[in-house]
Amino acid sequence: MLVQSDSVEKGIKILIVDDDAFTRKIVRRILTDLHFSDVSEAESAESALALMQGSAFDLIVTDVQMPGINGLDLVRRIRSGLTGASRDTRTIVLTSYSNTEVIGAAMALDVNGFLVKPMKPGAVDVKIAQAMHESPNVRPSIGYQSVDTDLRTVRVQPHVQPDPTTGDEALGGDSDEADLPRRRVALEQLQPGMQLWQHVLSTDGTLLLSRGRTLSQLNINRLLDVRSILTDNLFWIVDGEAEPAPQ
Repeated sequence: MLVQSDSVEKGIKILIVDDDAFTRKIVRRILTDLHFSDVSEAESAESALALMQGSAFDLIVTDVQMPGINGLDLVRRIRSGLTGASRDTRTIVLTSYSNTEVIGAAMALDVNGFLVKPMKPGAVDVKIAQAMHESPNVRPSIGYQSVDTDLRTVRVQPHVQPDPTTGDEALGGDSDEADLPRRRVALEQLQPGMQLWQHVLSTDGTLLLSRGRTLSQLNINRLLDVRSILTDNLFWIVDGEAEPAPQ
């Protein structure tokens, strides 16, 4: 979904969370140059949580690797309703597409975008516009509480090995959807409401979206973001009418 970068209100409240002062300075400078006028900083997730108790932020831009509470756990707490912030607060994660396990966990937390260093102002503007225009379609909090955000274990999760002859994955056990009719749909043709028949994997086997997921526009936007690390740009979809889904 293409969004015009100039369609975002420049007065939105943005919080930058990063333990590295230089990175915070760079992000703030880019945001200032883009005419975003209400920007705050936090040097840790703990400081960010304290700020959220007294301020309602529209967008949180967070690093992942930080001492104490990491960026993924910060997002998990927000999505689970364990902070002073609204559960549907827009979140953008600073990471690298090579950190596929982090990408997978971030997608499970329904983040609203990724920023990859070195950051380019034009790309930052577009990412913020897209994040702010995505419909707030967070799932029940219990769906986020179980997401593994411990960086010591996230990076050693077993990878999924697809069966090239059947298109199925060896996660163990049969799925209720195994006998449903299915069809292949190109990434650019995915629509909200379509149901995944097959897991979506990165090139190294990291699980990005689970089979059975009914796609939202947010899910589709994230797949477009990470298309360079997908095993395939064709997806097995349960054949039939798309179910209603948040945009």
